[in-house]
Amino acid sequence: MKFSIIIPTYNRAAFLPKAIESVLSQTYTDWELIIVDDGSTDNTKDVVVQYNDERIKYIYQDNAERCVARNNGIEHASGDYVCFLDSDDVYLENYLYDLSEIAAKHSGGKLFIVSSMLVENNGDEKSIVCVSVSLLSNHRFDPRVVVSEDTKMWVEIMTDMPDVVTNDKAGVKFLFHDDNTINVAKRNVYKERKNTLKLMLREDTRKGLRRKVAWLAIDNCNFGIAKHYFLNRRYLRACNVILLSLLSHPANRAKEKMFLMYNLLINKKYC
Repeated sequence: MKFSIIIPTYNRAAFLPKAIESVLSQTYTDWELIIVDDGSTDNTKDVVVQYNDERIKYIYQDNAERCVARNNGIEHASGDYVCFLDSDDVYLENYLYDLSEIAAKHSGGKLFIVSSMLVENNGDEKSIVCVSVSLLSNHRFDPRVVVSEDTKMWVEIMTDMPDVVTNDKAGVKFLFHDDNTINVAKRNVYKERKNTLKLMLREDTRKGLRRKVAWLAIDNCNFGIAKHYFLNRRYLRACNVILLSLLSHPANRAKEKMFLMYNLLINKKYC
């Protein structure tokens, strides 16, 4: 079986070699790496073409954001399974081998494999997925969405009732740096994530689908928004968001909310 790995990238030439080399170092070798350059103005192309491996494909497009780049990669994929890798993350060396072992036990099905992602520095875990190419025949990433586009995509794919399998072994390492998309101090990413969740709720034709969970996720975004305001010394805004969150969902992350409120008060950053 063959894996198509899609890396969308924009001006990440400094990080890209680690991502590429992590794929080249895989113990499982039946793969293709599709790097979609989303209109980079740095030396991204020079970085890619130095790798003399016919399994690596370089595609350039005018800047159109990550969703369009991922969709472009899907259009060029020839594998049985499609995986996604950000240009500043790396695969652990047995990741594709572990996926192949799982896929071999579920041949012929619509497979949705969830693996853990190790977060550099603190060892926390997040998730990453690999899917049967058949699951992408009727689904694409939504270009309207900037953050949490993958969450929206996976929820939509679930309507096809795939076989969901958990890979017990971590497969990807998230490399934290100052320019991360999810750097809450630098970017109000949770505001964008909240907008994505609201869009998903508006477009939910199966009235009530996981609405309670969705609204708790939105409340978690409110906590992230408050944190962003606090880290950027916009204390009044932070207080307003935390108070609203406490009133609407008092039991959700109550200790964390109260600790943030405590920090606002103890530092005399009054509400």
